[in-house]
Amino acid sequence: MTTLIAGGDSFVYGKELKDCQWGLTHSLSTFPALLSKTYNLEYNCTAIPGYSNSAIARSVINSCLSVKDKVVLVTWTYTDRFEFSTEFSIVRQLPHRSNVWYGISPSNLDRNREYYPEFIDMVDKFLKYTGLTNYYRFYTTIKEILYLQYFLKQNKIPYLFTSADNAICFQNTEEILKYDDNVFTLRNMLNEIDWNNWFLFPNKDVDWLSTKNPLGFFQWAKQNRYKFGPEFHPLEEAHMSAHNIIKDRFNELVIQNNFKN
Repeated sequence: MTTLIAGGDSFVYGKELKDCQWGLTHSLSTFPALLSKTYNLEYNCTAIPGYSNSAIARSVINSCLSVKDKVVLVTWTYTDRFEFSTEFSIVRQLPHRSNVWYGISPSNLDRNREYYPEFIDMVDKFLKYTGLTNYYRFYTTIKEILYLQYFLKQNKIPYLFTSADNAICFQNTEEILKYDDNVFTLRNMLNEIDWNNWFLFPNKDVDWLSTKNPLGFFQWAKQNRYKFGPEFHPLEEAHMSAHNIIKDRFNELVIQNNFKN
């Protein structure tokens, strides 16, 4: 039986959905899980809340190497999340989480500042001088997308990419290219992304194929006034609606290509 390997962060893990038990079990009510039901696939969720794009790519590849018959759906996350390999014993063990990587972002520093001041001091300086510069955020994000894209294509694994946040849609390339270097690194990398294997959430009442300003799942759910939990995660109705508008594209790119292989 074919397995759907789903990569992402808390949106794919299903945090705040009724059937999700944080740290124990992911939800089966997210749009990737619903797609697995629709197309009679086994479901392998590699997502963990707070995951960076680096963690998403790595966890999906690890699962691909351990599953024989598979297809992939990835929901890329925010550009201001990073990872460090560290000797600090600060990573709580969860499914799919490596014990040598620690994810950081501006929003999760305060909880560890008191206990790991030296590590957090280093992270503070990294974010201030490097991590949160526009060029570095875009460069590292595109690099992870291409890394996974090349792996999946090389191994002939059918896949679909989408995004949780607007910044990953990369359709307004002129805005991104304002931060490019003098050898056009960002432009060259953007040109390598295969947009034929993406689903981009549309603006309200606009077909996704026609949208000029695509949205991430979060912004799309907000624009369509779906209910959110206290921690700002779209709830069950949003996931069901996302499943409904993605399923045809998923069938075209993933299910049908899997039969061809």
